[in-house]
Amino acid sequence: MSTNHLLSSWETLAGICSQLTHLHSLNLSENFALSVPGDPRTLTPAFRQVKELTMNKMQLSWSQVCVVVSMFPGLERFHCCENLISEISSQPPLQSLRLITLEENQLSSWDSVFHLAPLPSLEILILNDNQIPQIFSPETDGRSPGFLELKSLSICRNRLHDWSSIIALDSMPALRELKIKGNPLFEGNCVTRGVRLT
Repeated sequence: MSTNHLLSSWETLAGICSQLTHLHSLNLSENFALSVPGDPRTLTPAFRQVKELTMNKMQLSWSQVCVVVSMFPGLERFHCCENLISEISSQPPLQSLRLITLEENQLSSWDSVFHLAPLPSLEILILNDNQIPQIFSPETDGRSPGFLELKSLSICRNRLHDWSSIIALDSMPALRELKIKGNPLFEGNCVTRGVRLT
C-alpha cells in the first residue's frame, strides 16, 4: 500500500486489514495523507496479525511513531527511514520489537537512542546515515544497562570520531556484529573485543 495517495485515514486502512487475516507485513511508505488517528486503541484489533511495518518517507516525528506502533501489539520488525525523527523521547510502547530501522533521519545523540535500550527483545538496530557523534556506556552517568539482547548494530555514515564509542560496546553483552563504515573514526574493516566490525 505504499505511495497510495487514496489512502487518507487509519480507519479506512483498518477496515481493509481487518479482512486480511493472514496479513503479516504492511508497507505504508510515502502515504503523506495518512494522519495520526484520534483514538488508536479502537483500531488495534485490525492490526493484531501484523509482524512487520514499513513507514518510510512519511514525514513522521517520534511522538507520531509511538502512537502508530501502539496499534500493532504483535509488531516485531519496524522500518521508519527518511522521516523527521531528530529525537527519540520515549520508549516505544511495544515489548515484542526485534528489529528497528531508523536510517536517514536526523538523530544526533546517543542519549536519545538509549530510550530504546530497555526493549527486552530488540536484536537488530539500524541507525545508518544519521548524525550521532559518540556512543556512551550507561555506566558513564549511572544508568542501568540496556540493549541486553542486541546482537547487531548498524551505525554507518554517522559522526563517530572517538574510540571510546567502541569501548562502550562492552555494555552490550549479546552484541556480535557492528557495522560502522563511513565514520570519521576509521575506514575499512577491523576486529576488536570479539565483535565483528564492518
